[in-house]
Amino acid sequence: MEEMEKVKSAANENLKLAQEELEAAKALESLAKGWIAQAKARDKLKEKEVELAKLREELAEKTRKLVERKEKIHEDGTLEFAEGELKREKAEAVHNERVAEIQTEIAKINEKIAEKELEIAKEQEKLAKEKMDVVKEREKLAKKQLEYVKALETLKVRQEDKIAEKIQAAQDKVKKTQQDYLKQEKEVFDENQDVYKKHDKIRKKENELQDLRQELAVKISELEKIRHA
Repeated sequence: MEEMEKVKSAANENLKLAQEELEAAKALESLAKGWIAQAKARDKLKEKEVELAKLREELAEKTRKLVERKEKIHEDGTLEFAEGELKREKAEAVHNERVAEIQTEIAKINEKIAEKELEIAKEQEKLAKEKMDVVKEREKLAKKQLEYVKALETLKVRQEDKIAEKIQAAQDKVKKTQQDYLKQEKEVFDENQDVYKKHDKIRKKENELQDLRQELAVKISELEKIRHA
């Protein structure tokens, strides 16, 4: 029977596919755990970076106030400072303030990047689990398809026996197993839809991460220009 062979072939393919999907899902889960550990390490690092940025701001502010103090003393005639010295120190203070400002902005962007990377890693871990759910549903589907095939084989035998009662029972079994496997096909489809939605969610976060990295690149470029000015 063409129908029986078709469903039997589909069941075998589902079993093979389930095994391959399981291996891929386990690999993704392991990778996601590594990403989470890496993202957490970066998260700790960004805390130190933010702390250092605040210290740079404090240093820049103290340097500026020191220069202003020297200028006032110089103008009052209390102490004499070389004109060039005050100009250099003032320029350095302005430079340090600008550098500190950009470095603080960079630290804040890196903080957002670390948070986004951790979010993505956790979503990848969830995705791996959802893919494993697909595997479970696909294995159930293969089992139900094989039950349907068995019911068809039994019906064929009963038809050869030509016993009406047994034929009817076999037909009822075929109908039920067919309904069961078609229902399970829908379960596999629904689980796959959840996987696709998770993929879309991750892709959106990855795009947000890319935007942050571009923003970071702009700030780093600004910092380099200031340093070499």
